[in-house]
Amino acid sequence: AFSYSDSYIRGINHTQLVAQSVVPLLAIFLIGFFEHFDDFKKRTKYAFLFLTLFVLLAYSSWYIACFTGFFCLFYLVIYIIVSLVNKYPIFKTIKQKLTIIWKDLIAYVLYTCLLFIPFLKVYIPTLKASDGFPYDTCIEYMPEPIDLINLSDTNLLFGNLNKLLKLKERGISDEIEVGFSIILLILFIATFILLLKNKNYGSGSSDVSSSNRSYV
Repeated sequence: AFSYSDSYIRGINHTQLVAQSVVPLLAIFLIGFFEHFDDFKKRTKYAFLFLTLFVLLAYSSWYIACFTGFFCLFYLVIYIIVSLVNKYPIFKTIKQKLTIIWKDLIAYVLYTCLLFIPFLKVYIPTLKASDGFPYDTCIEYMPEPIDLINLSDTNLLFGNLNKLLKLKERGISDEIEVGFSIILLILFIATFILLLKNKNYGSGSSDVSSSNRSYV
């Protein structure tokens, strides 16, 4: 969705922000891992592709990789909560899957740690030397809910709306002017509602259903 937001155009000259372009590819590898969970070769291939690309993303843009990791963790938590609400034995399923891939997980962790060694050797001394950033500085880059539709005063369609809301007068960094078009958000919400109303959505055939239940 970031490709349709203001962020991609405004950050096209920012190599770290452009690094977010690989996030959809990361998602494809992660989905491929679960879709081919029962196929050892394909599962392993997708796992190492995901881990390798994630580490390379961290080298290119640490905070993009960090936010991507946090998103995956939050998604997992939400998935578990929804499963519990729907009385699906999610913890039993996770335990079953872990018994299958626990040896693989050890290899994944060792491989990732090995790739991260050069990064940590450079990043940790640099972090100590700069002493990080104080909270007062960080808060200048923290968006507010209204920034979801903050497209800057110079946006052709919604620039006047920004001026009307006086978003520029808050004294926050220009880096948060990377919101989404109201039109895009409305279309997204409308599509989501239509999918929820479709009784056949998510059910599919019995083969598809059993496949979906075979992985977390």
